[in-house]
This record gives sequence, structure tokens and C-alpha cells, in this order.
Amino acid sequence: MLGGKIAKLLKGSVSSATLDDLLDLLAKNNLYDIHIEPMGETYHLRTRLNGKLQPLDKISHKAAENLIQQLKIRCQLPRTATNIPQEATFLHGNLLVQFFNLPTLDGEKAYLRIINQKSISKNLAKLGLYGQGLKECEAVNKLPSGLVIVLGEGKTTTMFSLLSRFDSNKLNLSTVERQASYNLPNVNQFVAGDDYHSLAYDALKAAINQRSDVILVEDIGSPELAKLAVDSAQRGRLIITSLPVNDSFAVYYFLVSMGLKPFLVASSLRLIINQKIMHTGLTTQLEARPISTAESNQILKDYHIKATDLHELEKQAKTAGLGENLSLSTSSSAINKLFTLNTEKLTKIMGLFEVVPINEIFRNMLLAGVNERELKEHFIAHGGVDLELDYLIKALRKIVPFIKIE
Repeated sequence: MLGGKIAKLLKGSVSSATLDDLLDLLAKNNLYDIHIEPMGETYHLRTRLNGKLQPLDKISHKAAENLIQQLKIRCQLPRTATNIPQEATFLHGNLLVQFFNLPTLDGEKAYLRIINQKSISKNLAKLGLYGQGLKECEAVNKLPSGLVIVLGEGKTTTMFSLLSRFDSNKLNLSTVERQASYNLPNVNQFVAGDDYHSLAYDALKAAINQRSDVILVEDIGSPELAKLAVDSAQRGRLIITSLPVNDSFAVYYFLVSMGLKPFLVASSLRLIINQKIMHTGLTTQLEARPISTAESNQILKDYHIKATDLHELEKQAKTAGLGENLSLSTSSSAINKLFTLNTEKLTKIMGLFEVVPINEIFRNMLLAGVNERELKEHFIAHGGVDLELDYLIKALRKIVPFIKIE
């Protein structure tokens, strides 16, 4: 994918400057999920693109060991400790680099998660939101209380983008985080580090006692923390947080499974945002492909949508600026064209979103025990856009190529 650039960069001695050059190269190509793995006689560098691990390059064991040593130095970790898991975080310019190291039989396996601290935006349309989903997310800073749950890849950026829209001069804003992914002015940010699970409860309780109006909690995956978050939402706080689930329609049942009272969970939930990150090419690398009537009908059938409804959704996306001046790819009766990628070089990233507002009807369905499948069917039947449909709309607007996503 990078044409041997990484192997060439790491061929000689690996210095601190070499590590800087590597991080710059990865960021330039929007590669933020890096696996450095021993595989036989070489180390393989891979990245996750559109749900699948893709090869980046191969390097020697010596080059990989030198790279991992430099990462340990940057993280201020003991370099001689090769038989225990290690993790730490460091800053490189606007990049927050999370380093995880695991000893294996063949050598140390390293993983880098890189966050661009400039990626948050008060303009939520820049993240890839549009239409009703955009309106729901823009209205979060008008909510007086409740739970806003954000799931999926890129959730940290979305959570902080939502938080950045609140007026910190008029409200008391706080966060409870593992690492300081972003630094927001006039926000009280508590960083728990490796002790997140033991400190997050006390930190959230302190933020509540200090009468914070809005609290971002990195995740509420433990029963104690989830109960405190729901209790605080019931008492007038707005909590923006995440859960270790990947299905919008399983959020309620996950919280109830941790022993929380169904009525309190249902009455606290306000909005659920699920998302994926998709890697794509430049606009000039996407080529229009005419769609036959038969193929149009099959796509509409696969996505369970009428041509008139899809046409209306595409118009909303165009109004929000997706695809800029591109003419519509649909009519009220058919899909006329889609876009394919004419290169394997993926240089841009785009968010796919599923925004589920919890209104009174949806809340009653939750309390009645309606299952996840039926909840999703209700959402789509009433004009909701799930991840798959959002992908199709962005393929129509020349934002992503039309390929099957996992």
C-alpha cells in the first residue's frame, strides 16, 4: 500500500527521528490503526481498512525490535521488559499515540492506535452527518439531561465533537477519560490512565458532586459505573458516553443485563449514535458507473428501500454538502449511477453513521420487551438511516466507492 516506504525508512538504524518520520508518514496516509506482528522470518505491518486487516509492509526482526525499543523510549517504559504486556501513550505534534505491546512466542507484537487531535469539529457535517441524523446530533447541546451513547470506530472524535458544541462559559463541563485524547478549553478533564476501571467511578461521582452540567465518560462498561451514570442522568445531568457493544439496538438490553432497572434505563436514554470509519480515495479517484434497471432494482431490494425514499435521502445529503455540486445519482424511480474506485490507494477517511433518537414510542417498545431486530425494523420503517443505508447514500454522492462493506 505504501510501496515499501516503511521498510526503506526502517532499513538502517531506527532513531527517534526515524520514529517521527514513520508517524508522519502514517498520519499523511490516514492510517491510524497499526499492527506490528512477528510472522516467521519477518515482521508484518498491517492496518485495518474497512473492517479488514490489510498489509502495509514487511520488515526484518531487527528493524521491528529497534522500532519497538524506540516506542518504549518515547513512552518511558522499561526497554528490557520483553516478557510482560505494556501500554502507554505519548504525543507527537497533534497526534496522540497509544502504544500496546504483547510478548508472543515469536517476539513482541506491538499495536499503535493514533488519534489526530485536530479531527474534532463543532461542524458535525464535517464528520459525515447530514439530514435528520445531523439535526438530532446538533440538538444534543439543547438536551437538559439524559444519556447519549456513542458506539463504534471513531466514537471518541464524535463524543468530543458533541462536547465541544456546549458553551463552557455558561456550563460546567467535565470528562472522565483513560487518556487525554483531546484537550478542550474550559473543560475539566480527569485522566485516569491505566487505573480507569478503579478510578472512573470516584471521578464521575466527584464531577456530579461538583454540579457538572455535562459529563463525558469514556465508557460505562461496568455495572457500578453504568448505574451511577443512569442515576446522574435521572438527576438532571447530561452524560455522553460509550458501551462495549456494536449494535445500537442492543444498548438498552446490555444496560438492563448489568442489573439496571428497565424503566430508569429507558427513561434516561436520549440518543444512540453508531458509526464506522471507511477508508476511501480522493474524489478524482472515484469513477461513475451507470446502473441498469435490473441492478437498480436489486440494490433497492437489498437495502429494503423504495426509490422515492432513497431519492429524498440523497437530496438531503446533497443539501448538507455531501458531494458538493455533483448532480443527483438517483431519480424518484431508480438508481442511475454509482461510483467505483480506480486505485488501491485509500487516502481519505469518512464516517458512516446510524443515529437513533429515543422518543416516547421507541421508549415504550423497549419497556414492552421488543427485540433488537424488531426495533431496527421500526427505526428503518419510520425513515431511519442505518449504517448500510448511510453507506449507499455516500456511494451515491461520490464520497465512498460502492463495494460490499463488512
